[in-house]
Amino acid sequence: MRQTSSETLTTLLDTTVVGQPWQSNLTLGAGVDAVTGQLRASAVKPFTVSSKTVVQPEYQYSFVQSESDVQSLVSASLKASYNLEGVTLSASTSFLEELSVSDLSVTLVAEVSVQQSQYSLAPSYELAVTPGPDFREKYGDYFVAGYRGGSSMYVVYQCRFTSSEQRTKFAASLGAEMPQVFSVDGSTSFEKIAKEHSANINIRIRAQGVSSAIPDPPVSGWTADSIVSVLVPWFNSSMAMEPLESYLQAYRLIDPSLSGEVPVSPDVFAQLGYLYNRFWVARAYVKTCPDFGRRPVEDEFAKLQKTVEANQASLPTDVAKIEQLTADTQRLLAGVSEVQNRQSFYMQAVAAAGIEPAKDHNFDADNGQVRWGYGFQRGDRPGVSVTADTDSVEADWKIGWREHVFSYRNSSRVLVGWDVVCNRSSNGGDWHKVSDTIIGRNGGDVYVKSDYDRGYSWTITWYSVDASLYPVGPWTKAAVHGLATDDGAPTAFPGAEVEPDAAYWTPERMRAAQPVAAPFETTGPVLPDVERSVTGISTGTFSTTPASEGVTDGPTTGRVPHPQEYPQRTVGKLFFVQGGRNLVASAFVVHTSGLMTAAHCLVMNGQQSSKITFVPAYDDGHAPFGTWEVVGSVWTHAWEQHHSPAWDVGFCAVGPDAKGRTIGDAVGWASVGSGQLASAWNGLGYPAVKTQHFPFDGEHEWQSQGARLQVAEPSTVAKWGDLSGGASGGPWFITGTPIANGLNSWNEPDYRTNVSPEFAAWVGEFYHHVFG
Repeated sequence: MRQTSSETLTTLLDTTVVGQPWQSNLTLGAGVDAVTGQLRASAVKPFTVSSKTVVQPEYQYSFVQSESDVQSLVSASLKASYNLEGVTLSASTSFLEELSVSDLSVTLVAEVSVQQSQYSLAPSYELAVTPGPDFREKYGDYFVAGYRGGSSMYVVYQCRFTSSEQRTKFAASLGAEMPQVFSVDGSTSFEKIAKEHSANINIRIRAQGVSSAIPDPPVSGWTADSIVSVLVPWFNSSMAMEPLESYLQAYRLIDPSLSGEVPVSPDVFAQLGYLYNRFWVARAYVKTCPDFGRRPVEDEFAKLQKTVEANQASLPTDVAKIEQLTADTQRLLAGVSEVQNRQSFYMQAVAAAGIEPAKDHNFDADNGQVRWGYGFQRGDRPGVSVTADTDSVEADWKIGWREHVFSYRNSSRVLVGWDVVCNRSSNGGDWHKVSDTIIGRNGGDVYVKSDYDRGYSWTITWYSVDASLYPVGPWTKAAVHGLATDDGAPTAFPGAEVEPDAAYWTPERMRAAQPVAAPFETTGPVLPDVERSVTGISTGTFSTTPASEGVTDGPTTGRVPHPQEYPQRTVGKLFFVQGGRNLVASAFVVHTSGLMTAAHCLVMNGQQSSKITFVPAYDDGHAPFGTWEVVGSVWTHAWEQHHSPAWDVGFCAVGPDAKGRTIGDAVGWASVGSGQLASAWNGLGYPAVKTQHFPFDGEHEWQSQGARLQVAEPSTVAKWGDLSGGASGGPWFITGTPIANGLNSWNEPDYRTNVSPEFAAWVGEFYHHVFG
């Protein structure tokens, strides 16, 4: 294209535009407006194109390591011109969503295509209308004159690592001689290099111009070897040849009297092309953003996409809008970059946790070292903000020893480093770590003491980051690059479908069922019985009742007075068989056809629960709202792997009753509040284990209101509470609301304490992954 006049700011369009991805709404002869990008009526007489010779398969490999590589691949795939391509996703460009590039990931794109040697065109074209002054407005600038047909398949190898060093070495090995992964030798070479550098490979497949669906992956998932042995033969036998690229011809090649100029400056088209390129780069980065930071950038991207699509037709005449959308796209990319920076920092912190001193290992401050530092004191990249909290203790001598425990507790923060400093030049004393691990947790404890008959002066600094911006704790290598789901939702482990058995749970079996026990024994390390100071304590913001209103000195516990009223009636007894034993717990309705409960009620030590039945508002053998059969259950992979109380959350799908009603139709359902913490809750459930305070027997619904307590177990919350075994899986309602902001996971009856997984943002994401 060229600018014909700097005063009138017009552009002379090229006579043809070729190679753009074929869109599903294109038809031969359709008009196309180069300025708005919209289709117009056809101005040419019907024509028939002639097919061209099909050539041999062509293989292309692209190794994507940087943003510039992503940009180059986007440009090569879209072949954008004027305002014709925009941001529409097509079959041949959908693979661009799968490009994963960061400090911890690279992508190999393998393409095989079989295309016609030339475009399928008609021998000649004729106008079907007489050109008039409104010709361009009605019929556009171009018409679809033909296409290049063929079949293509993209296999995208997302290669992820737990350190930037692994990524760098892998990229160097792979880039030295790019393995042709569609060959036997090449696939073997690729898998060898991946194994040598501990690469976690996720494979994504896209195909166009094929006669059958992509085969299901092998049981072990797709590998480079199975791509060659299974997928490539399928592609070769399934080629169906359909349009892959469009051929647009200007009307002025038929009638030279028609103008090829449009009232838009080439500079504006260039600005528009830059916006679209950046948008496509953002699309790739958002779709492969780490799970823990994806939701906010996905929401921002969805708004941006909606705005771009709504304004696409008018953008060439609205330079200010182009500039605004370009700035919005750049901000989005900066946000994704910050998530990637936090991902990289996260993995560095995980590695640093591995070099912390062992629990109870003693350090003597008389040996000359006055400072010990572990982990990170600051973040050096955008998006990584580290906060320091300092605490000190100092006292003169006394007969014997001075002793103190420094503690940190803040469920909204994660510790990434800590320093211990002895402020005395001699006879400083000793210290040791009380916690098993501090870095990657939201709490830690360090013990310090003086020498005998001496004073002491110690300072500790805790370095932390905002927990809501990182994976839920405890931090492990698996949290960032765990098993992926196709839609990028929180990784879930679907239990086997539960076969309903309405006849199994007789009244006798229900009364005899035993309360399930949680696989946890303690809330954290046993602290020395010495003076203690706690830093970082937070009170939370998700609250409707202040903790000071009568619930700070212990729990307020009693029978639920009206169990058939809302929201109490959403709570019920959950009966199930696990490990051959008839067990019982609690659950509550959170969806028209779904329940929430504790994950240990659904699976424990590899034993999945079966014959699961739910009785809402159960009371002394009565089922006022009927008995409901569970038909499926789900929990997180993290629970399956670690049985950590932080992940003790599960969901159940409930089948309809004989009348076709859902459980939600019968009792309604509670809301799930995640992402923030209350300061007090009312816990409900069916406790069945007697305590020194209450004669629980599991036959009635109880409630126990209490304020939040500080605990050492990572990513859990504790409150004053008396509910015992059998209440597992019951809700913690924010006081005075039907909003569940926790659930009964386990209890410490001697301390009148109930414990729940922290309902961080992942719980809400998990809910939407299961129920939509």
